[in-house]
Amino acid sequence: MQRLFIATLLTLACALTAQAEIARPETLDETLNLMHEQFLDDPRVTSTKVDLEQRYISFQINDGPMQISLPDTIHKTMQEAASDAARQQALEKFINFTIEVSQSVAPEAALDLAKIYPVIRPTGFGSEPFEDDASDEFHPKGFGTKRFGDEDQEEAQSLPVTLPFAADMSLFFVQDNEQIIQFVTVDDLIQLELDAADLKAIALQNQQSRAWDLKIEGGDGLYILSLDGDFETSFMLNHSFWQGVSVGLGSIVAVVAAPDLVLFVDGDVEGAIENLLTLVDPTINEFAAPISTTPLKWRNGVWTPVN
Repeated sequence: MQRLFIATLLTLACALTAQAEIARPETLDETLNLMHEQFLDDPRVTSTKVDLEQRYISFQINDGPMQISLPDTIHKTMQEAASDAARQQALEKFINFTIEVSQSVAPEAALDLAKIYPVIRPTGFGSEPFEDDASDEFHPKGFGTKRFGDEDQEEAQSLPVTLPFAADMSLFFVQDNEQIIQFVTVDDLIQLELDAADLKAIALQNQQSRAWDLKIEGGDGLYILSLDGDFETSFMLNHSFWQGVSVGLGSIVAVVAAPDLVLFVDGDVEGAIENLLTLVDPTINEFAAPISTTPLKWRNGVWTPVN
């Protein structure tokens, strides 16, 4: 069984000796391509692919479970590095640490239901099948929403469990393993004898009962949820939180821009929604792992697209 993981590395491991130099990447696409090259150079990596549209690197260590690495942390580090040599060193450290952490995961271990939380991702996230092409660097079938035949049942069961959320977004479920986020798959549900509704109820209960260090930052009518970079989107499902927020606002309009960026405004304030949309416009601000630019209005505990 394959599982989908995301390495969520907020710090870098011990220093390595840089052997080359890298110019400052100006865009996330440049950083992704640099990460890809570094993965390809590591003999522990048996397959890897860069997805420039959804902005992540998928990879396998010694033909193990499919995993994903996001570019946001290393992109910022490389942009702020003092020299080209320091950038190379930072990239080597990041990729090595990503691989080491990935190797520490026990892919066949049963899920811990007490650590399952909901997250929001773009509909179809991680769903493009990894098909053979002209490249000889990546060949295994992957995880996705493609309809499989009987002969592909095993691959179909490797798909992450999703439920509709709103507009172009879907609800996914993950186990929080500190430095690794593990997506719950169809096969996991089969093993646990659960369905998606059961899983959602468990995830919501976990989300609401956990003591989070959530902060609301911003000003001048624009507010940002600030947490740990992994579970900001989870709070879109926390009704009691938004009930409290609604006390001070006429109406709540939010955008789930990225895994670590949920913004909201008072929709009754003139120009607030327009300003919000300007901030999440991809031609103005570039996000490492964009989710959506669709504004959602909170009505009676339900998020619906703004007309």
